[in-house]
Amino acid sequence: MGFDPSASIQHEYTPIFDDPNLQMAYDTIKVLFAMSPLLALFIVIYTGFESKEEEMKRRNKKEDFTLEGHGD
Repeated sequence: MGFDPSASIQHEYTPIFDDPNLQMAYDTIKVLFAMSPLLALFIVIYTGFESKEEEMKRRNKKEDFTLEGHGD
């Protein structure tokens, strides 16, 4: 009782559309949807950091603030 590769299920690629350009567009959209979590993660990480100058401006900026309704 071992693994028999000839018994494995073979799936054929059956196109949904007759037009090859339309089928390519459909397949591209499917790949983009499949990759969308990775793309979103990349965008969040890529845009999540500020330049050193912006960070230093923020750290050096000292403003006094009060909380509304507290300290009465």
